[in-house]
Amino acid sequence: MNQIKYISKSEIPYIKCSNSFIVEIDGKTIQSENDWLYTMAEKFHFPVDDGQKNIDWFSGAFEYPRKYLMNRNRFNDWITDLEWLETNSIILIIFNYADFMADCYESKKYITDDLQNIIDFWENDAEKYIVCGQCKDFNVYIVETD
Repeated sequence: MNQIKYISKSEIPYIKCSNSFIVEIDGKTIQSENDWLYTMAEKFHFPVDDGQKNIDWFSGAFEYPRKYLMNRNRFNDWITDLEWLETNSIILIIFNYADFMADCYESKKYITDDLQNIIDFWENDAEKYIVCGQCKDFNVYIVETD
């Protein structure tokens, strides 16, 4: 069952699976909705159409170009696709959640609600809405500070 779960740092080794695509985000770096959208685009390797056919996302050297407008609609299109990730298991780990959008309660609540919708999509709706789609494990772990 896909879920958002609060865990301690000591539990992290137990949730990391070798066949999972793992994304780690530091909440201190996310202070606006734009920070969130672009960070997720980078971490999940959203496609970029800028004439470069062989972007090596996995080297960590590429940053999602800010010239490509990332908005909620584009974000939702890509996060409910993820065909380029050749795995059926995705883990999103958020550290320093208390600092995540510390001054934007409404935006933080929206993103938390949106995350719930994303994990529900991957558990229940992917087969219905993606051509040749299949459901995926998509779990979000919020690491509580010790």
